[in-house]
Amino acid sequence: MTMTLLHTELHLQQYTQTAPIVLCDDDALSLRILEIVFKRFGLTTLSLPDPLDVIHVARTKSVSLIITDMWKHGAALNGLDLLNDLRSDPDTYFLPVMFLSADNSRNVTHRAYQQGANAFLFKPYQVPHLLEVTQGLLMRSLGR
Repeated sequence: MTMTLLHTELHLQQYTQTAPIVLCDDDALSLRILEIVFKRFGLTTLSLPDPLDVIHVARTKSVSLIITDMWKHGAALNGLDLLNDLRSDPDTYFLPVMFLSADNSRNVTHRAYQQGANAFLFKPYQVPHLLEVTQGLLMRSLGR
């Protein structure tokens, strides 16, 4: 294990008892990979392929972070719609949202940040970078 990954693991351990990280992607394999990565570091996740379910959970349960794909094939909402809905509700306005997307066009990242995204990573992402960004968002979200 590299020093950076070990350092990140030590810091992520302080978040093992926090509310779950909600994962939203229409690709089951992508969700499973994220689940495995976060479980390896002791973090709890809740995988929901439908953005409507994410909105419901964010409004009714404690959530520490939402990680979502940008585009959802066959879903009523895409990642930007999900973000807009969360940012329009005072109860979920400050909930951190990270995008993971294979769409690396400048327009997409600009729109995501303009609408209130906290982070945007391109697929394929590097796991150490994903963990670093996650740690930063959890620290900010939980005030640690």
